[in-house]
Amino acid sequence: MNNYCKRAGILIPTIYRILFSLFFLVMITTLNGCSFLPKNRNSMAKKDALAEIKRIAVFPFYNLSDRIDAEVLATNIFIGEILKTKRYSVIKYGDIRNFLLKQRIRSTETISYETMQSLASTLSVDAVMLGTINDYREWAPNAQKPSLVDISARIVDCASGRIIWFSRDKRTGWDGRKIFDIGEEIFCSRLVQKIAQNFLSEIAK
Repeated sequence: MNNYCKRAGILIPTIYRILFSLFFLVMITTLNGCSFLPKNRNSMAKKDALAEIKRIAVFPFYNLSDRIDAEVLATNIFIGEILKTKRYSVIKYGDIRNFLLKQRIRSTETISYETMQSLASTLSVDAVMLGTINDYREWAPNAQKPSLVDISARIVDCASGRIIWFSRDKRTGWDGRKIFDIGEEIFCSRLVQKIAQNFLSEIAK
């Protein structure tokens, strides 16, 4: 009896160690092979939902930068770039401003489901693009600082209230600079345009 207990006392911890090792290996293999793990945490898209969008509203971007009118500049550039693609029907900026005033909405950082439903019924909108200007810095040659723009944006489906696309991009005027400062971009508006074009290329994939 004593010998049996001793053997059991040795075997049980050993079995637990083997089972734990097998469980650990299975978990590692599963996580490495999972398709739901994002390869790029700065980008996300639901292609089926994006394909159903026909009419989109671009809300004035939420401005976190020191540039006072950066949200107006960025929003208008994004609307222009979306129109160039001829993929969506875009609500006029003035109509969006009037809607926000009537709804007494001051901040466009977030949007409630009720607001999206009201927008959808009022302006026949399928989705809303919300953007945030994280940084917007003008070219400062004396301080040896390039122009810089950092924007994140997301598209929210009005029917479900879910985010169906998200991305973030940060660019500086030195990104394409070569010898003797050739290729340096000094205008922030041009950087915003490049970011908008990059976002739209992601959506179109």
